[in-house]
Amino acid sequence: MLALAVAFALGDLLPQRMGDYRLAEGPTGAKGVYSRNGQREATLLISSDAGISCISTASVRATRHHVGRQRGCLFVAKEVDPHIAPLVLAWAFHEFPAWLSLKRAGDYDPKTAEARAARAAEDAQRWMESKAKERKK
Repeated sequence: MLALAVAFALGDLLPQRMGDYRLAEGPTGAKGVYSRNGQREATLLISSDAGISCISTASVRATRHHVGRQRGCLFVAKEVDPHIAPLVLAWAFHEFPAWLSLKRAGDYDPKTAEARAARAAEDAQRWMESKAKERKK
């Protein structure tokens, strides 16, 4: 996978659109801020750091979740805390962990937010895979 890392700047893996979200501004490195209904409520970060540990804590419930065929983890805050994103979906794209976090905004409902995050992650994964295939040609 070293060839993939060399071929891409991590910011190239950020889609313009994923699920209900559109890229609100140009990526900053490997981080993109996305908006829905005019509100900036999602962030996608592609990391070159270590993998994902799916472990619950006192403030966050972690459950295994798949994005496409990739293993991942859904983190949901157990209560409102301004220092913790209420929902984070993490999965691996090749050796790069992808972290999609949603903020509480407008009509925030945990189940609906979880479904939106899953749909957005699936779209982002498809985008990343298509970019990887383009680079291989």
